[in-house]
Amino acid sequence: MRGCRYCWSALLIRFNCSGFSVEHKFYFLAPTCARQRLIEHHGQSEVVVIDIADYHILRALAHYYAHLPQMETGRGLNDKTVAAQSSLQAQYDLILAHYLAEEISLGRAAELLGLPWLDLRTRFLHLGVPLRVGPADLAEAQEEVANLATWLDNRQS
Repeated sequence: MRGCRYCWSALLIRFNCSGFSVEHKFYFLAPTCARQRLIEHHGQSEVVVIDIADYHILRALAHYYAHLPQMETGRGLNDKTVAAQSSLQAQYDLILAHYLAEEISLGRAAELLGLPWLDLRTRFLHLGVPLRVGPADLAEAQEEVANLATWLDNRQS
């Protein structure tokens, strides 16, 4: 993205549950030529329009850090569990929680979200989501290879 200007963007998310309100503001550095558009009114910033997948990712981050879920380690995440979620946002919440807790790899998260690995990686970089570079062990490396093989098979079909 040569020639892009970068600006600080913010997303304010409010959770209301049983009269209890939690508010969290995320700040992120994003290229103005990418997935966001700033709308101004009389020279004042009014709205930032962002890509829907980026929106779901940012909400999932807010949910993860507001609730810090407890997970059993070493179990990963299967397709059935993701499909059983009640909404698309709940799927993003579950997948990002497992990714951030280092229970699944970036490749597996991309596969579960139905996004190409490189697209999810690029989104994470733009949104400031921590990246784990490279597999942590042999089993994770084998999982990455299996995910790539599955993705290639699906692409050829």
